[in-house]
Amino acid sequence: MLGRLDEYLKLKKVSYYKLEKALDVSRGSISGALKNGRNLGANVVENILLYFPKLSAEWLLRGIGSAELVRPNTLQEPEINYVKSSDEWLINQTITHFKMHNKSELVGYFERLNENSEKNILLEVSNKLEKLDATIAGLMMDMNELKKKNNAL
Repeated sequence: MLGRLDEYLKLKKVSYYKLEKALDVSRGSISGALKNGRNLGANVVENILLYFPKLSAEWLLRGIGSAELVRPNTLQEPEINYVKSSDEWLINQTITHFKMHNKSELVGYFERLNENSEKNILLEVSNKLEKLDATIAGLMMDMNELKKKNNAL
């Protein structure tokens, strides 16, 4: 993994110092790991992946696939290097996973899911209310029969 990270940093022309500063990690933590073969912490690796949104985690960690994520049939977005929040990273991963093109597609997808969920919940509640009404009606009939029997005694 360290070799692939070093290769990617050279490709992107990003120095170890610049990356360490951008990720707000101590000076030498990344460069020392790369130069001396030390492990990087999971949080540092996660922040590297957040800093480079196109960097493929699969390639970085396992050496599988291309170095950068490719989304076919989309406009090339300018690369912006900044540390994104975990939520933003998750949103981007979800968009990529579902082969969507942007956040609005993802929002629309979840809105449709929510609408369907609300419809399903309303249908389920309606069905339960109908069963409850039938149960109450049955209990009322039983109660009336008991009253009649009690009055007959």
